Amino acid sequence: MSSGRYAAITTAALALSSGLNFVALFVWIRLLDPREFGVYSLVSATALLLNALMFEWLRIVAMRTLYDGKSDIGIDRRQADALFAAVLGLLGLLVAAGLAAWAAGLPVGGVDRDWLPLILLFTISEMALAMVNVVSRVRQQAWQFFQSMVLRSALAIALGLLLVIGFDLGALGVVSAIIAAQWATAALIIARDRVWRGLRIGRHSAADRAAFRELWRLGSPLILSTALAYFATVADRFILNETMGPAAVGHYAAASDLLQKTLGFLLLAINITAYPALVRAYEDKGPEAAAKGLQDLFVLQLGIGLPAIVAFIVLSPGLSSLLLGATFGDTGQRLLPWVAMAALLRLLVSFHLITVFQLTRKMRLMIVAPAVSLLVLIPLGIVGSRANGVLGMAQVSLAAHAASFLVCAVLARRVMTFRLLSADSIKVTLASGAMGLALLPFAHVRDPALVLILCLAGTVIYGAAVLALRLERIKPAQRRLVMRLQRRRS
Repeated sequence: MSSGRYAAITTAALALSSGLNFVALFVWIRLLDPREFGVYSLVSATALLLNALMFEWLRIVAMRTLYDGKSDIGIDRRQADALFAAVLGLLGLLVAAGLAAWAAGLPVGGVDRDWLPLILLFTISEMALAMVNVVSRVRQQAWQFFQSMVLRSALAIALGLLLVIGFDLGALGVVSAIIAAQWATAALIIARDRVWRGLRIGRHSAADRAAFRELWRLGSPLILSTALAYFATVADRFILNETMGPAAVGHYAAASDLLQKTLGFLLLAINITAYPALVRAYEDKGPEAAAKGLQDLFVLQLGIGLPAIVAFIVLSPGLSSLLLGATFGDTGQRLLPWVAMAALLRLLVSFHLITVFQLTRKMRLMIVAPAVSLLVLIPLGIVGSRANGVLGMAQVSLAAHAASFLVCAVLARRVMTFRLLSADSIKVTLASGAMGLALLPFAHVRDPALVLILCLAGTVIYGAAVLALRLERIKPAQRRLVMRLQRRRS
């Protein structure tokens, strides 16, 4: 499959699945009260934190090491076997620790111990689906990846509606629906793919032991960093739960999840399509080619992320009313500007600066970003939430992710020579500012139809500003468009 077609299908998969996930958020914040939504957020955050601690490092290593262009299936069989054995071993540890915590009556993630079995099932299903998607991406099986992403999202909504509306299960219904959807999707893909049936464990040749050593050499520095990285994104929820309770978590998570389901998935889609190409550029052509790709990637990420953040800041009253509804809208109006700015900085660290460490295999440096964030977030978050509630937490979160971005930018440029500040990034900033100024007189608008019209108008203004400023990276596309128009006229 050509790289262009692969990128188009994977981007479509992310677009459709993120659209469905956004619909799910839109529905859950209208069907659940703040406390129930807060409990759902804490349960899902705890499960994803466990996944980050136990399995995320293996997913990252798999993305970096499974590819084998000489293999008939596109992956290194020995590395796949070693990865599978490591997953099963960690799975046993997770289940044993979870059962021990449940028997001891220990609360996990700030929720009642009765949630622990579901947290474990959530964690394992998340891991299984993530590994399935990694194999699909490494082998560039775009349609399999498409089916996995879309089916999981659609099933979660359908089952969730049944359990929440039909059986009035609240947060329990939403969590159960997600677990069932992830298990069903992973099982379907595994049953249909011959690669999974060919995995074996227990061989002990020198080559097999070398595969395990390579897995551990690359992955061991990631165990702490991946757990800390995810903890840095959800620590604010756990702090709020301790200082203010689940209802405050619900209000805060509604605004935060809105950014994740919109901007987060847009930048994730870019990263998913760009990362394999960056790996190949680094391995086949060297650091200079990868640096050029990184610079282009940053302009694209900034070009999509910055205008979105400006819109969330300027139109926060209308967007919060439109997207978060009556229950969460008033608090969301105050939170959106702060949460939006923090989200962009966090996503640029995750999907750009940390990519530099992964490409160069400087895995130990990945611990820096979450460590800096948590050093700021935990002490100041406790003080800020007690002094100014959810708004104080949002302001502290912005400060934490800003500090992380600055430190990681310095380290990344020491590892690989590339630029963040360029003529194109400045032009994107100017275009976003022009859009914001044009929308500013309408900041008070709350009518849903008018808000949508303003968003469309802002998109047109931003696009026109980008074209007028003539970004270097879009000039080739502009020339091709002009040539096609000229050929049609002639």
